Amino acid sequence: MRKFYTLLAVSCALLTSCAAPRISSRAPQLEIPQGTITVDGSTEDWGDYRQLTSLTSAHDHTTPDGTRVALRYDNTKLYFLFEVTDPDIVSGKVESERDLFNHDRVEIFFSSDRKMSFYCGAEISETGVLDHGRDQSGKSSMDWNFKTLRHTTKRTAEGYVTEGSFDMEELRELGLIGRNGRVYIGIFRGDNPNDGTKYRWLSWVVADKLQRSNFHHPYSQGVAYLR
Repeated sequence: MRKFYTLLAVSCALLTSCAAPRISSRAPQLEIPQGTITVDGSTEDWGDYRQLTSLTSAHDHTTPDGTRVALRYDNTKLYFLFEVTDPDIVSGKVESERDLFNHDRVEIFFSSDRKMSFYCGAEISETGVLDHGRDQSGKSSMDWNFKTLRHTTKRTAEGYVTEGSFDMEELRELGLIGRNGRVYIGIFRGDNPNDGTKYRWLSWVVADKLQRSNFHHPYSQGVAYLR
């Protein structure tokens, strides 16, 4: 028995997974410049600059998909834009949030700290939104909702554009904007190929293969800074 505990102690010393997982201090970073946007599904207010020009499959690291993502902020709001290439958009009538599970959608998530003590996000399809929050115990509540989320989605010749905003005051009250304007953030897309193949998720930060089964994980979060 003593030998077992000795081996366990050595293993924990060697493997950081023995501690609670955290968002990596080496996580990818991006900067969010200032700018005021009208949330109307148009890209005219955004100019040419996009922080991200592609997302990658969170499960098999396949070829990046060309999704373009932009973020801006002003004194009152944090704005986001997704430009998605998708020749076969899957949506439909939404009577409950669960109806969105098979829809094509974009997703933006926030963490209060590197340990994800509080984690929340919005999954937005053409016809609805699923927003939910989760505490450190891992319990997620679909009854939780952002109070100030505004969004719109429009189809384009190539796919669709989703644009939206959150009030900065709400994000601060939730503890999602840290010192020096730091924001722990996850940026994802859900894609239903609609051809009998498996639903797939794409991510800004791609976790290692041990974490691909759960991409809502610290290893799939990046860091943004308000500038």
